[in-house]
Amino acid sequence: MARESEGLKWALIVFVCLTILLGATSFIAFRQYSEASKKAAAASKKAGESDSASRIALADMEKLKQMMGVNVSDNLQTVQESFNADMLKFAADVPEEFRQYREVLKRLATVLQKKNEELDKTTTAVEDLKTYITSLDETTQPKIDAFSQEAQTAQSDKDAELAKFNEARDRLIAQQKDLDAKLNQTREKTQGEISGIQTKLDEVNQTVKKVTNAYDTAKGKIDAMTRENPDAFHGEVRWVNQHNKVTWINLGRADALRAQTTFSVYAVGANEMSDVDKKASIEVTRILGDHLAEARILQDIDADPIIPGDKIFTPVWNVGQKRHFSVAGEIDLDGDGRSDLDRLYALIEMNGGVVDARQDEEGKRQGKMSMDTRYLILGKTPDPKSSQASLEDYTKMLVDGENLRVETIVLEKFLDRMGWKNQSEVLVFGGGGSGDEFKVRPHEKPPQSGGNVSDLFKPRKPARKYGGSTF
Repeated sequence: MARESEGLKWALIVFVCLTILLGATSFIAFRQYSEASKKAAAASKKAGESDSASRIALADMEKLKQMMGVNVSDNLQTVQESFNADMLKFAADVPEEFRQYREVLKRLATVLQKKNEELDKTTTAVEDLKTYITSLDETTQPKIDAFSQEAQTAQSDKDAELAKFNEARDRLIAQQKDLDAKLNQTREKTQGEISGIQTKLDEVNQTVKKVTNAYDTAKGKIDAMTRENPDAFHGEVRWVNQHNKVTWINLGRADALRAQTTFSVYAVGANEMSDVDKKASIEVTRILGDHLAEARILQDIDADPIIPGDKIFTPVWNVGQKRHFSVAGEIDLDGDGRSDLDRLYALIEMNGGVVDARQDEEGKRQGKMSMDTRYLILGKTPDPKSSQASLEDYTKMLVDGENLRVETIVLEKFLDRMGWKNQSEVLVFGGGGSGDEFKVRPHEKPPQSGGNVSDLFKPRKPARKYGGSTF
């Protein structure tokens, strides 16, 4: 019995707790439901207001679309594209901030008003011009009629002149045909004569060719006979005084030799100048006899001095003859950059030569070459900075020399064959100088004779066939 009472007690406690819990839960749920009902009512009211505003806005949008001229069913993107196309077409020059229908219509209305005003002015001007033209027509019509009458008269005159011209043309055509027939007859007649003349001309050309070949052959033989033979030098050394730098040669008065003529010296026994190099240079100082002259030594080699029997040669002089020369190009003998043309002329004439043609200081050609011209001496070729006339004259002299078979020789080789040596060296101070001009030379003493006859006058023979040392 006590156990059942205890169970009822606990059951009652649980029931009470559940009842309290259920009441609290019901209260809370009711309160939440009440608040939710209030919110639902407020939302429903707001939704109704929004729906009314949306309907009003939609009606306004449709009315606005009608005012813009677009379809009511078009969406915003379609309306935007239509707007952009209108702005591009009608308001391309309107600033971006003013691109709207109202502003664009104002601008277009202003432009239209201006255009209407201009149109009114133009219409008035056109009317004035029509009035002026009408007045002109009234004054110029008689002149036009008179001009038309003159034009008709001129046309009649032209037709008459054209008929005369056609008659003259027909007459000229007939004459031309007659002349063509006569010309054909004359051409046929002269063609045979021309053929005969051509045959004779061919024969003459063959004859000229043969004569030219014969001339070239004869000229070659003459050149071979008149120009220097390498196997025959002009003369030779008879005796030498090395102490006084004096030598004697076997040319003199009878050979038309002149003082100051210079010679190149080659070793005794040489047959051709091409076999050996020049060993010394001498200059004639005195004519002593018909075949004897004294000369001073301009340049020699200590290891290969001048000895009796050495050969001498110069391109400027020949026994009993005057050699002719031509000079082309710029002449500078001492390398100082200034022209030595007059000095070269004097050197050639001093050695008995004659200058036939030359280029003066300005490069202009003077004189004329001939078949007697022995050498064409070539100086420095005119540079591109020289005048055109100087370059042309230089080229013409080369062509004339080739046509006349004149032998060319460069200036340095010509002076070397002459045996000429520059006696006054030019020293260039500053950046252009070199140490060779100021080289220290050892003191030289003349050899002393130890016997009755000085070693300077003993006969000497070269150790080699051509050139070489004599010691």
